Amino acid sequence: MKTKVTETEKVNALIQSVNGKAGKHTFNNSYELEHIATISEQKLESLGLAKKYRKGAIIVAYSGRPVAKSYSFTRKGNKVTMTRGANDWFISDLAVCDLYTNGGGKELLNVTKEQDAEIVKSTRSHYSIIEEGA
Repeated sequence: MKTKVTETEKVNALIQSVNGKAGKHTFNNSYELEHIATISEQKLESLGLAKKYRKGAIIVAYSGRPVAKSYSFTRKGNKVTMTRGANDWFISDLAVCDLYTNGGGKELLNVTKEQDAEIVKSTRSHYSIIEEGA
């Protein structure tokens, strides 16, 4: 599966086919996934990663939000994995998963070693190291 996150009709159909009857704690429309892609793009920007190096970054996100610990049952939610292409984000996997009390609403941005090196290089360009004895 490789669906561009901005292809609203395809994404909505994908969400419906994956979720079946589950709905309360799942992703319900394409706009939620577009929002995650936008936030991910902003994270890459804030890390100082130039657009030409962003291809291959991956975001893994869970639907829903954490609930009170007194909520003793698991909930059906979604786990989505999106990959950054040359210019756009693509859904590479969308599945139903169990969410526990502290689960849901979490996102984890993953970058390649090359992207990490560029982020470090960009960050280091904003400061210098004080030499000992200086």
